[in-house]
Amino acid sequence: MDPSPAGFGDNCDTNLVGITFRPLTIADTPDVKAVCNELFPIDYTDAWFADICGSPHYFTRGAFCCGQLIGLIVAQVRHHGWILPEDDGILGLWFPQSSLVVYILSIGVLQPYRRHGLASTFLDMLYSYVTSGDHAQCVRCIYLHTMANNLPAISFYHRHGFKLFRKLHQYYMINKIPEDGLCFVRYMNGVKPPWTFWEVIAYPAQCFSAPSMACARFVRCLRATLRMLPWVRPAATADTWRESASYKMLA
Repeated sequence: MDPSPAGFGDNCDTNLVGITFRPLTIADTPDVKAVCNELFPIDYTDAWFADICGSPHYFTRGAFCCGQLIGLIVAQVRHHGWILPEDDGILGLWFPQSSLVVYILSIGVLQPYRRHGLASTFLDMLYSYVTSGDHAQCVRCIYLHTMANNLPAISFYHRHGFKLFRKLHQYYMINKIPEDGLCFVRYMNGVKPPWTFWEVIAYPAQCFSAPSMACARFVRCLRATLRMLPWVRPAATADTWRESASYKMLA
């Protein structure tokens, strides 16, 4: 969602002391607004801030130094069927629409506190959250968006196991100037990326070398495709769409 997540560097010093982490609350809303306004060139709505600071449907962590908010991460566990159109295809057709994915809406650290490993700590906290409790072994991938020219963020995501999934042409409009975006994905729990064009081409050869496995995979794909038909796939309500929408308001 955020076009320019801030606070990433290749050389990190983890000796920063006096930093505490906790979930964001409604009382943090003014500080969250101030941090987001400084970090991201996007006009977030008041509804977005109210949701992330007060709704249990979001995973949030704030980093605080002497009581001041200096960085944050906001993510949401979603059903595969609720992802936005530009992210369609992150999971293969054989995954049901009820499969769980995690979307990172925002992650960033204020300038004076960068290169201390805080962004990496945020990701570690998110990984711990989605791999334990009710979400253990259920989350299929974590994905996010960033601007195509945000090289520090791209390097950061690569180092943390994210792979480029798709380039989004003119995805952002920053100060009335169109900017390309990138979608990055980190697959989890043994999940593999969807087939590429060349894998599809090679599929007939697999049918001859291992016919039983190939046929079983074909059946899974067919069943998943049938679930996507309008009379089979449950329609998203206004509430579920609001939960899954990214509230992207462009400057």
